[in-house]
Amino acid sequence: MHLRRVSGRRVLVLNAALLLLAAGGVALLVSDPATAPVIPAVALDSNLCAGRAGGPLPIPATWPLPELQVGYPVEELAREESHQPAELLPDLPVVPQGYITPDCDPETGAVDWDTRRGSLSWLAHHQNVHGFWSAAGFAHNSCRAGALATHGSSDDSLGVEQADSGGANADLAVTSLALLSYIGAGYDHKEGEFKRSCREALKWLRKQQDDVGFTCARGTRDHALATMALCETYGLSGDQVFKPIAESAVQQLLKQRHSQSGWGEQVWGEADMISTTCAILALKTARMSGLEVEYKLPGLGEYLDALADDKGNIRYSHWRTTPYGSEREGFTRGPVCAAAWMLSALLTGHCGLNDPRIKACAALLTQESNLPAWQRGRIDLEYWWLGSLAMYQQGGTPWEAWEKAMTTALLDNQRGFTELDKKRRWTDARKLDEHGSWDAEDVWNDDGRVSTTALASLCLEVYYRLRRTYQRLE
Repeated sequence: MHLRRVSGRRVLVLNAALLLLAAGGVALLVSDPATAPVIPAVALDSNLCAGRAGGPLPIPATWPLPELQVGYPVEELAREESHQPAELLPDLPVVPQGYITPDCDPETGAVDWDTRRGSLSWLAHHQNVHGFWSAAGFAHNSCRAGALATHGSSDDSLGVEQADSGGANADLAVTSLALLSYIGAGYDHKEGEFKRSCREALKWLRKQQDDVGFTCARGTRDHALATMALCETYGLSGDQVFKPIAESAVQQLLKQRHSQSGWGEQVWGEADMISTTCAILALKTARMSGLEVEYKLPGLGEYLDALADDKGNIRYSHWRTTPYGSEREGFTRGPVCAAAWMLSALLTGHCGLNDPRIKACAALLTQESNLPAWQRGRIDLEYWWLGSLAMYQQGGTPWEAWEKAMTTALLDNQRGFTELDKKRRWTDARKLDEHGSWDAEDVWNDDGRVSTTALASLCLEVYYRLRRTYQRLE
């Protein structure tokens, strides 16, 4: 593993042949990585534990809470006020007025709203004062004073606060996803303009961890996402403080595995394909981050074989063909299990690119009806994220077809850059509270706008996260 410096930031580069996203509104502002020098990864000393002796100490269980809003400071009174109607659009709420410090050019000090326009800024501006992201209450944590809060773009969601909020029990998941989106763009808690957001989130995440797992996890998937965030934090920063913390999370995750099988959402339930893939991703992250974790997964290959056939039909579990809730609002969910199985089989080395089941899964995912498209019922960010990771491993023509559909769907619908937002002149974060995020139009995701935005960012960072397991010979 090595670090590559891109535009002054460290990015985990696990693939020598980086692909660069087209511009056009994407939040991840990177220059040509081919010209950047490669810098060996070094273990950096921690700046989180001051005055220590004899080496770094674990993060304390309790930390003093910051006085100001993470990201941009806003007066407490301003955050407590109710939304006031806007003059131009009286039917839409506006973020309460308060003190706001906009992004500035680090050299000239000039305000630069245009270049800080993406999802990472939106996340920083909606982080709770205690360090986490609230799936349900993020709108009340906004630091974008005076900006319109539309909550959505469609006629059904415009101006309805509940339209983009998630469940109150999803904070661990969305906080972990937000952290992963920062790390994937090369930011951590040690340097960069988002170091405070990362630091406060990591402090909160550490306080959720005990000897059993994460206290607010809904199940294995939440635990796996939090474990990934801790592992990638250590891998990117080299901060030795996080080494024992991440290793503990990995060991806890291993204990949740079902004997001779995969992982289930709960330790007492049956193993399922999506939970298993999230766990495998976390374990892969731990190894590529250089953590000292040793494990064997007996029976996992047989479990994967039992769920698949040569036509790309992948079962969710031994007892179910599809995930729970795969029929909603008259829509049928896409082949998320095929994406998950394909990714797990490739990352574990259970299958190679020429395996007929891998080819069948790739063919299934690239069918026109299964490609990413910003249409209600087809928007499925969890499927798109797992599918992007799997198809990037596949490479070749299937990946090109998937990538084109995925980037088009996301870049054309990032708030502030849609044709509708341009027409309404909602083109910077001072005017639009949702600027840089993605609407919560995903009927398969109950965690709201924070989850949608973080997952969309992760899809666009797929080039940087995992080295291709197999070298494709053209």
